[in-house]
Amino acid sequence: HYLSISSDSTSTSTLAHLLFNLYNSNQCIKELKMVLQSADVLFQGSFQQDAHEALLKFLSLLELETRVNLFQSLPMTPVFTSVIKDTFYGTLKHSSTCNICANVETHTEDLNFITVQPGRSIQGELSHLISPKTSLRFCQPCGLETYHSVCTGIWHQPQISIILVNRFWQRGDTVQKDHTVTYCNPEISLNDFSGKLIGFIEHEGAAVTSGHYTSFVNCGNTWFHCNDALISRKNSDMNFHSSMCYILFYLKQVSS
Repeated sequence: HYLSISSDSTSTSTLAHLLFNLYNSNQCIKELKMVLQSADVLFQGSFQQDAHEALLKFLSLLELETRVNLFQSLPMTPVFTSVIKDTFYGTLKHSSTCNICANVETHTEDLNFITVQPGRSIQGELSHLISPKTSLRFCQPCGLETYHSVCTGIWHQPQISIILVNRFWQRGDTVQKDHTVTYCNPEISLNDFSGKLIGFIEHEGAAVTSGHYTSFVNCGNTWFHCNDALISRKNSDMNFHSSMCYILFYLKQVSS
């Protein structure tokens, strides 16, 4: 449905169709790299790119190409969606309640990935992210700074949630990495989030532009470790505790 709507013979159009063909026919991955290089300068050159930055750019290119207007009969007020937006995008809702006058302010923002800190578990870090917090901020009705109860909730969970473990930070001119072991919960069940782990990317090395990326992929309840061209099956020896997990993918689970 989405690929049938093509605007121009652009590099992103080629990219969308190539991705579809790669899924069906195992074409050479070098062809995909060539198309990516022509689509955006981020993929040009021989330097290794940050997997998170490259993933978001890749999805952005596909989102532009597969975008369609839901109300084509009303071209002056277009409402766009795409297979990428329907799959990877959600909505965050922020609320702030004054502890004195109980005035509530809310706003929403698009969600295409969630950043958590390295910790004991992904579920624990997500729970901390959406738990209520107290913050001192200006209250318009009170006319002064007051303490507020601040909440962040996942209003609309994406079909596939991308979770980034914030392992890298800048200190002066150097980038440092946090190697804290984190448990990659196979399943997460929270009030605002319910998901099943379907894959994650690990980074081995000290910087985002160096080192080595590998991935774990869940296919039919069987886990596979993908290390370049070497693919190995993981069964009882699958370990969900990792000091290198960087990007995780959770499939939305609907409560029965």
